[in-house]
Amino acid sequence: MVNANNLIRLATSVSFAVLAAVLLAAPAPASAQAVLSVNLNGAGIVGSSPAGISCNVLVTSCQATFASGSTVIVTVQPTDANVFTGWSGACSGTGGCQVVMNGNQSVTASFANGGPQYPLIVSLNRAGQVSSNPGGLVCNALTPGCSGEFAAGTSVTLIATPAQGLRFAGWSGACSGAGTCVVAMTAAESVTANFGTACAFSPEAGWWWNPAAAGRGYFIDYQAGPMYFVAFAYDNAGGAPWYAASGDVAPNPAGTGSCTFAGTLQTYGGGQTLAGAYRSPTSTATLGPVSITFTDATHASATLPGETVALQRYIYAGNGSATPEGPADPRTGIYLNPAEGGRGFGIEVQNGVLYMVSWMYDGSGNPVWYASAPGLDSAAAERAQPRDRCCGPGYIPPPPPYFGQWVEYANGQTIGGPYRSPSVANPDAGSVTMQFAAQNAAAGTLTLPNGVQIPLQRYIQ
Repeated sequence: MVNANNLIRLATSVSFAVLAAVLLAAPAPASAQAVLSVNLNGAGIVGSSPAGISCNVLVTSCQATFASGSTVIVTVQPTDANVFTGWSGACSGTGGCQVVMNGNQSVTASFANGGPQYPLIVSLNRAGQVSSNPGGLVCNALTPGCSGEFAAGTSVTLIATPAQGLRFAGWSGACSGAGTCVVAMTAAESVTANFGTACAFSPEAGWWWNPAAAGRGYFIDYQAGPMYFVAFAYDNAGGAPWYAASGDVAPNPAGTGSCTFAGTLQTYGGGQTLAGAYRSPTSTATLGPVSITFTDATHASATLPGETVALQRYIYAGNGSATPEGPADPRTGIYLNPAEGGRGFGIEVQNGVLYMVSWMYDGSGNPVWYASAPGLDSAAAERAQPRDRCCGPGYIPPPPPYFGQWVEYANGQTIGGPYRSPSVANPDAGSVTMQFAAQNAAAGTLTLPNGVQIPLQRYIQ
């Protein structure tokens, strides 16, 4: 006979087992989620973070599901010449869009045709950085040339930041001066940011010498970029080689008021002679380091291989460098033939008196230099006349031609050697004529002893 109590206990056990099985088989409750719907009005691209939203010109409506209570950042990117004009729905304005998913949400991104766009090209002459407002441009030492596209009519402000030890020297191209550069984008534009050393003064370009040891000379050209230094000396055999160096001019520790140039003196060989056909230099040798500390714009101490020399500006006409270049005077500096590298010419004008030196190679390929003694230009007397003599008030005559003779020297002091007074090896190595191109001339035509004419222009850093 079945006991009733046993039946009750059995039924109860079966009920609990069935309930447990049912509970174990049932799915877990789903986490709460919400849907974000995005619509595009115009041409553009919309995305999100976390990922999920991806709308574009082909898919103008899209949606994604996100955890309830989470924050979704919606991003926009205009396409072609379009511009983003603003949000509507869960976001507004033209700034960032962050949607809190406390329920289903909807947002619309609107775009409009912004018209034509123009490129702005920015270049750096040396280490520094240029950025733009509105953004789109960042140029630096790794990308010294960069460009960006801006909508027509946009005013782009460029910000220049020099590298350590340098200063911002000014703009060229679509902007000038050293102030704020604002470019109105009505067409394609280009701007160059020029950086120079942080020295309080600039060493003067032109001839330098040591008055206590005449015979050697030094030509310096320093603009906004590196300084170029050429030394005219002699070797142990009595020849007249030249040595060249380039490098930065950097300020010395605060309070000293001085600046120092550092470079390496190089000599070259195998290049073009004074009247020969063009030959590119084929060899290079290093003489050693050179360091020049400038105490002001016209005085310095130069440490050359084996010696230290006191240098100062060479004044050969009147008060020389204290006289500003006249409006018709050629510019002082290093001149080159752009099509024939390897030969150089140093030109300086003081009070209408031109002094020229050339550095090149002899028939055996050895470096050699020639000097054309200072002399009055052929139109000095005419230029001294009143400006209204022929052509009315304010008339300035064009630069006159320069005529001279190349002179070769020998047997002077070597770099690092004891002083020796040089002698003239050839008083007439050939004639030279230089016809400058225009007022404030920085270019012209040089006539060599064989009558061949070559174009020269000042080397602009």
